[in-house]
Amino acid sequence: TMNNIGIVLESMNDCNEALKYHREALRIRKKHLGQDHLKVANSLDNIAGVFQKQNNVDKASAALKEALRIRISKLGNDHLEVATTLFGMGIVYCDKGDLQRAMDCYE
Repeated sequence: TMNNIGIVLESMNDCNEALKYHREALRIRKKHLGQDHLKVANSLDNIAGVFQKQNNVDKASAALKEALRIRISKLGNDHLEVATTLFGMGIVYCDKGDLQRAMDCYE
């Protein structure tokens, strides 16, 4: 529920409130599912999306890196969710002006 509220608030452009709900969802998921659960990676994706909307590319990048670490450890390098995370990271690197790292994500 926290996650869904965060998604709705983000779509309403209430990023500060959305971030609160996504962080609470992350806390709950880590507590009940463990640090490396795929739902934790999903929460990190949501948090990264809010940070990106707020033009906080450094925090977005950090959240996506952690989501990527979890997904690779659970799913391996060749999974669609890993590719989707790399795509998101590429967008963040483009926003930062780091085009080489963006290309690395896309390759």
